[in-house]
Parts: sequence; C-alpha cells; structure tokens
Amino acid sequence: LSSKDIVKMTLAFLTGKQGCNTVRDYAAMLLAPPEDPMWLPWLPGQLSFEGCYLSLLGCMCDGWRRLVFPFDCLPWSLPPIAT
Repeated sequence: LSSKDIVKMTLAFLTGKQGCNTVRDYAAMLLAPPEDPMWLPWLPGQLSFEGCYLSLLGCMCDGWRRLVFPFDCLPWSLPPIAT
C-alpha cells in the first residue's frame, strides 16, 4: 500500500464513509430475497432470512452507532477539508 492509499482509507474511516458502506451492506442483506446467493445455499443447514434478520438488524444499528454517528460532528467533519 502506498501512503496515499493509507491516507484515503484513514479518511474513509474518520469521515464515517466506511461506516456508511458497512451499514449499506447490512441493508442489502436484509433486502435480499431468500434465494439470493448471499444466503449461502450450499452450506449445510444454510442461512435463512428468518434465522438471521434480528442479528442483522442489530449489527446494522450497532454499526451505525459505532462507525457513523460519532464521526458526524466536529472535529471529525474537518478531515475532508484537508484533502
């Protein structure tokens, strides 16, 4: 990784952008139909929406609380100005 890549990844975390991507991915799982490959139908006992939706919803909310909400105010809103 170059120094520019490291700065870009750090800024994605400090601005909450990476957290938004994480929450978006959880939402995509919640919206996926039961036959979607995301549910890993080849696993024995396979994952199902019914068995996972409460855990996914909790993880999505916790991800927003930890990875987006804290960086939505000062001083965390300042790093994008530097770039």
